[in-house]
Amino acid sequence: MAAALHLVDSALILSKEAHFSYGIGNAYITYAVYAMTSGDFAKSDSFFNLAYPYCVQASKFSQTNNLIVLWYKNKGTHSAYIGDYDQAVSCSFKALNLLSQKAADSTFVSLKIKLYNDIGSMLQYVDRPDKAIYYLQAGADLAKVKNQNNQLASLYVNFGNAYRQKEDEEIGRGYFQRAIRIALHENDYFVLLTAYLSMANSFIAQNKTPEAIFWLKKAKDIRGNFNPYMSKAIPGITLGNIYLERNEYKKAIENGKEALERGESLGTVQIISLSHKLLAKAYSAIGQWEQAFYHQYSFNLINDSLQDVQKMQDINQLEIKFQTAIKDKKLAEQRVSLIRQKDALREKNLWIWGIALTGFLLLTLLMFIRQNYRNRQKFLIGQMEVSRMEAVMDGEEQERKRIARELHDGIMSQLLAVKLGLSGALKRAEYKTLERDDFQQSLDHLSEAMQDLRTTAQNMTSENLLSAGFRNAVESFCEKMNNSGAVSVIFQAYGEIPVLNNVFLLSLYRIIQELIQNALKHADANTILVQLNYRKAILGITVQDDGHGFLSEDTSVSGSGLQHIDERVQSLKGTFEISTDRTGTSIYLEFLNLK
Repeated sequence: MAAALHLVDSALILSKEAHFSYGIGNAYITYAVYAMTSGDFAKSDSFFNLAYPYCVQASKFSQTNNLIVLWYKNKGTHSAYIGDYDQAVSCSFKALNLLSQKAADSTFVSLKIKLYNDIGSMLQYVDRPDKAIYYLQAGADLAKVKNQNNQLASLYVNFGNAYRQKEDEEIGRGYFQRAIRIALHENDYFVLLTAYLSMANSFIAQNKTPEAIFWLKKAKDIRGNFNPYMSKAIPGITLGNIYLERNEYKKAIENGKEALERGESLGTVQIISLSHKLLAKAYSAIGQWEQAFYHQYSFNLINDSLQDVQKMQDINQLEIKFQTAIKDKKLAEQRVSLIRQKDALREKNLWIWGIALTGFLLLTLLMFIRQNYRNRQKFLIGQMEVSRMEAVMDGEEQERKRIARELHDGIMSQLLAVKLGLSGALKRAEYKTLERDDFQQSLDHLSEAMQDLRTTAQNMTSENLLSAGFRNAVESFCEKMNNSGAVSVIFQAYGEIPVLNNVFLLSLYRIIQELIQNALKHADANTILVQLNYRKAILGITVQDDGHGFLSEDTSVSGSGLQHIDERVQSLKGTFEISTDRTGTSIYLEFLNLK
């Protein structure tokens, strides 16, 4: 970083010597962003003030508004970090409005997506979730077209929080899961941290403390150079509030003090406010009224200062101007389109014979390519069917081995105990010392063996296994694993799964069984999360554990076992995704068009 700042110093000196406004303004913005990410918000603000006149001057003599847009974008982020969300929204709207004024700015796609994301995020803090979703959707549409996957993950986190604000926790958590999958694939640990924290807050809202703690632990295990606002203060306040609800006041106060110290060192108003609120409740609960009064008074003082009706009116006006600018731009584009259509009609007759001849040649070529493609597709389909059949046969073989283990380890050992008991009774009969109790223990072992044999027989038939429904069968298996005491299995299901083919559902049930057993056998997990999510004819299955995970080169774990599961999923027309690191493993299965 020091070397980079040295280059910025040199660029600033050269730009001043050449009276190059763009270079001067860009250098000061760089200094401001560096100070902001370091937590020195006062210094960052001073650099923003120095940069502003040069940014305005550069935009007057340029075909783009890029530099002044960049200034408003980063100034809005600065305002958000210190808790001034009204100012943050205002800056983001100004940046988006300026970005749409000059045609050359239309190529600045990445910045435009970030601005939509910023506006969607900030509007939630002023309690406007519907407007937030509108701008987030605009950003997501643009990100999908331009394949901006890293920005799409951040947009999905804000989508989830907007739906949470609309009190739809299920849809919100669905967006968080999407964000987590993309962030793990892109190695975007900052977005991964925000998604974990948002998931924890969703479960906190429904008083599901174990699930919330699960996600908070995932967040705490992430290591990286994030901004201190997210990586230190927010998890502490969240955990402090959980401890407060569980009457663990000492832990709540410890987390609150740590977050308050962090917020004061950074000058972050939002963190300071939330820390005072947590400490006021905790001290009040243990009867330390003086401390409670101090923190409650501090919270009220800060909270009142954040309310400004006039700023909200200014934001509304800026939004109106932005929407008007978009409409004017569309009208201008329509006029240009009509002129181009008239010119195209004049040239159409000159090209018609050439196009017809070219079309005939292309048609001949396409027919040849199509025939070749069909032949190749037939060959590939045959290969895929062979692989799918091998996967199904392997799954059946694994099931046979599992049943053999159950018979050998359970029923055979019990029958052996019966044999030994009867042999002993036979010897005692020779000495005429035989009693009723000599047979009772053998009868008990025999009854247990019959029950185990009945259970094994029931598990071998889909009619018995799925008689109570697929969801209930999976939940029952999770409860059995819980009762074993070897692991804590959390089962969640969203949406009503329709009546589907029993062969298909039985295959899914066996796959889930194998994934859970893999987590126990290989990952040494303490907690396993099993989630079924059915929505709009799409069935998603997540099996996630907090074990030690594995690396891609760890073939003893990631080799034939998971490969066979992947092939079985493909044979069922589904998709298989796996994300793993040393903090755990997440496996996601998805099946489309299920009705």
